[in-house]
Amino acid sequence: MEEDEFRTYQENPAKVDELFQQLARECLVSWVELAETHLADTGIRCFVTGGNDDDPSVLESMYLEGTESFSACEKKVAQIDEDHNMFSLGFSTPTPWKIPREVTDEELGNMIENLVQEVADLGKCIFNFHDPPIDSTLDTCPLLDWNTNPPQPIVKAGQTVMHGAGSKSVRRSLEKYQPMLGLHGHIHEAQASVKIGRTTCINPGSEYGEGVLRGCLVNFSGGEVESYQMTRG
Repeated sequence: MEEDEFRTYQENPAKVDELFQQLARECLVSWVELAETHLADTGIRCFVTGGNDDDPSVLESMYLEGTESFSACEKKVAQIDEDHNMFSLGFSTPTPWKIPREVTDEELGNMIENLVQEVADLGKCIFNFHDPPIDSTLDTCPLLDWNTNPPQPIVKAGQTVMHGAGSKSVRRSLEKYQPMLGLHGHIHEAQASVKIGRTTCINPGSEYGEGVLRGCLVNFSGGEVESYQMTRG
């Protein structure tokens, strides 16, 4: 931009936020169109939801009419194939950063209970929840001091104090309904897999800040997880 325009933005933080959201929406639309182009006629479907730090107005850009391969599945029960379905929630319980899509654990639990009523067969369902279940190893991270800016890890006896930062409501729903698979994120440093009852729960972790994409390939059939493999590239 020209210097005069830069000065205008520099003096008006609200305009900077507005521009950022506009560019984020344009970028997201371009990704949806890219997915539609590359996946056309392949039979591959792409299901996408946001995370807890994504602005709701930006996420609305995913809901384009006429898409065939790309599906925005936030707060929906999506049919994966003839046997399996998935419902997704990208919200999280509160963090020190006060980001856009944080709710109380009770509110998150209410969202889950409202959506689970739409699932025909919970034994063949995937719970795609951004927030991992509490105290599951999928949520282990440094305990932070929320009174510092930015929040700093709490250190005792020379060691960083670790704790489970996941959701009680998510764990309770997994224990209660025993879906086939739980897919989680949120805690970037907690790459792990764990069984909660019959449910295989996975957090592939995240290193996007370093330009590394983490994921997990999961094979399932007839309501059973047959195998999975963490990926990094």
